Amino acid sequence: QGPLAGQHAALGTYPEALMASVPCDCPLLPTDLVARLHRALQASKAPAAIILAAGRLQPGFALLRRELAGPLERWLAGGDRRLTAWYRSVGALEVPFDDQTEAFANLNSPEALERLERSLCGRTARDA
Repeated sequence: QGPLAGQHAALGTYPEALMASVPCDCPLLPTDLVARLHRALQASKAPAAIILAAGRLQPGFALLRRELAGPLERWLAGGDRRLTAWYRSVGALEVPFDDQTEAFANLNSPEALERLERSLCGRTARDA
């Protein structure tokens, strides 16, 4: 039923106050991803923080407060599965990550993996 159903299942059993969620098809996660989302969330009253990179929301990358479990259950019961709509409905904070836009590339095909490998190999050769 999509990423929101997975987040709901996790929130229902996760014992901590905050839970991070990331897509499984994005292997270049920034090492400071959770720390930056946490800092932004702690400075606000928002129930969740999601990434905004190069003008695009990346709602698969999120830090959520556990109290979202109930509202998310009601949202899912209504039949909607759209991540962006859900986060906007609860007033999620959008955290800029413009310095690391490549980190949010989805690798959903052999071609996408090949492009990433070429990019990374080219960068290594240029940096050497």
